[in-house]
Amino acid sequence: MRRAGSGRGWFAVQLRAMASIAWLNGVVAAMRAPLWIASYVTPPLSILIILKFVSYGRTMSFGIVGGLAMIIVSNGLGLLSDAATYRLHFKFQDLMVAGPVSQWAYMMGLALSGLLFSLPGIAVFIALMGVLGIHIYSAAEAAFAIAMLWAASAGLGFSLSLIFRDLKEVWSTTSILVFAISVLPPVYYPLTILPRYVGYLSLVSPTASAAALLQESMGLVDLGMGIRALSAALLVAEAIIFFAVTALKRSS
Repeated sequence: MRRAGSGRGWFAVQLRAMASIAWLNGVVAAMRAPLWIASYVTPPLSILIILKFVSYGRTMSFGIVGGLAMIIVSNGLGLLSDAATYRLHFKFQDLMVAGPVSQWAYMMGLALSGLLFSLPGIAVFIALMGVLGIHIYSAAEAAFAIAMLWAASAGLGFSLSLIFRDLKEVWSTTSILVFAISVLPPVYYPLTILPRYVGYLSLVSPTASAAALLQESMGLVDLGMGIRALSAALLVAEAIIFFAVTALKRSS
């Protein structure tokens, strides 16, 4: 009985730590610095406006998908800056490790904070979907794509944060990565317009896999069983691999 109670107590500590980190780094940060929300919503909104005029409104649905993906990735990879700052400047990571909080609780708390911080931007694009009359025909597929993109991008941000020793390099790298995997792969355009081998190769980017699933959930493309399964498998695998790499590096 003591072991069970001790186990439940330890688990409760981890849950409280996760919730506290997520609340402080996500909700409180958003309330204290709302301009940060505007900073990550402005780029996808700008691209959406450009698509409106360039395509005469014909590609707005793809712009919505791209905007959602960019917002999630911006905040997921934004953990690169947060984790590196806490580790290099505030030594917060060392404090957590020295205490009763496990490394998984610390990572999941920060990852959840990124998701919470992205919710206002996601809400803006969901509202735009209603205004534009864009429907989601498979809510389960859309929810899976969003959740896995969040997990994969957060895991990537964590794993990369352990490489850097200078915060100046971290900030510039984050901006470059967000643009590179949010705009260049088939995120704002359908995967199906690419040559077959290029399309399959692009799915290595978590944004491309998630965007393909989101586009299908909105009835914009028909992926087929093969691409659908590959996209889902890659998202799950990348999320697991990135978090596992981070855990191994932190424990070594």
